[in-house]
Amino acid sequence: MILLVSHDDDDHLAPMLAALATIGSEAVVVDTAGLPAAVAVAAEHGPHGDRWRLRLADGAWLDLNRCGSGWWRRPRPFDHDPRIADPGEAAWAANETYEAMAGFWDALPITWVSPPKAIETAMMKTWQLPAAHSAGLDVPLTLVTSDPEEARAFVDRLGPDRVICKAFSATESHWRETRQVGAAEYQLLDRVQLAPVIFQELVPAEVDLRVTIVGEHVFAAAIHSQELPYPLDFRLFLDTGQRVPMRPTVLPDDVVGALLRLLKAAGLRYGAVDMRRTPDGRHVFLEVNPAGQWRFVEQVTGQPITHCGHGPAAHRPRHDVASAHRKRARMPKVSVRITWPEGSHLPDNAYARVTVEDVTELDAPSVVVGETVLEDLDTSGPTVAEVEVDQVDAGSDLVVRVHVADRARADRQVEVGDLLTTQSHPVLTRGHGNSVVVRPQRIG
Repeated sequence: MILLVSHDDDDHLAPMLAALATIGSEAVVVDTAGLPAAVAVAAEHGPHGDRWRLRLADGAWLDLNRCGSGWWRRPRPFDHDPRIADPGEAAWAANETYEAMAGFWDALPITWVSPPKAIETAMMKTWQLPAAHSAGLDVPLTLVTSDPEEARAFVDRLGPDRVICKAFSATESHWRETRQVGAAEYQLLDRVQLAPVIFQELVPAEVDLRVTIVGEHVFAAAIHSQELPYPLDFRLFLDTGQRVPMRPTVLPDDVVGALLRLLKAAGLRYGAVDMRRTPDGRHVFLEVNPAGQWRFVEQVTGQPITHCGHGPAAHRPRHDVASAHRKRARMPKVSVRITWPEGSHLPDNAYARVTVEDVTELDAPSVVVGETVLEDLDTSGPTVAEVEVDQVDAGSDLVVRVHVADRARADRQVEVGDLLTTQSHPVLTRGHGNSVVVRPQRIG
């Protein structure tokens, strides 16, 4: 069973539940807003072991020892109990609930995406920037301060209109867009005494980058923010109906490696990273959101982030897989029909590498279990490939991927100009057939 700590107002919950249903995984949703009354906690500890339970809103008790993995997705704050009229008593009760539940979640013997304690630390901007620098990422010149003189000195040093300011957090009631520090903002710098503010050098952008990382899988999208009316913050346009132009893109290997090191240092299995690609080709880290949104990227670019299993959708703990002793069987050949985008222009000396990959494990690279290479490609009509598959676990998750590149390149890295499948194409296991139709897309 998979534990989803979320709520019905989160628009990512329904797609996740649907993805879990397609792979036959049992899931249960817990809304922390109901704690400690509508949702009750019971944790028993003693010489004979531990038992963790929750009484859900419908009155049923959930034995959390049955859960093998969990998805920590923007849990809501605890409800205030109207029976407590005194504000001081209410604050004490809320803190008692927090103390009980913080230890409760972290003590559970399950695989979290990601662990609540790791998410809480990694959310902190003052932790992120030095950690990103240590991981090898390029970070902007930044000042966090509540001192007006320090703020003015920072802005004066970088120059007029070369500094942005932003908040540490964003809620529905207190949301602030990223702003450029102009003459009007400069006159208000005394207000930083009321709450610390992040000041940062304005990084010039060719494009903004949203990099969604799930285990070892990295999905990079180029957001053409400079085409928007307010290029400093594309988030302003996500819910307005105005199209935010974005497409899949490729990051340099050293940037990918640095991002993976950052998430490993943070203890995260998922992260939504915001970066900027500058006109001179630098990739500058801005921040990582350990529980950031990904659906808006997936819906525009077609990148298979949900199926890759933003946590539990594709992840089962290794010990569960090892102990299941499922029957291993030789799978049939997979038939892959490749249709080409209209007006496709293939790279010089192009070849297509068609693979069947095992993507069962979230926290490990995919494993190629079948491969074939096609040459002399003709985009005037569909191309068909037959892929023989090695013996695999009948309970695993298998997908087809196609990568079209210049055969003169010795490596198999994806580069701008290549064609690549950006949607998930499951085959063979979990009720899927042995044939698929794919349509690779140009990268960059």
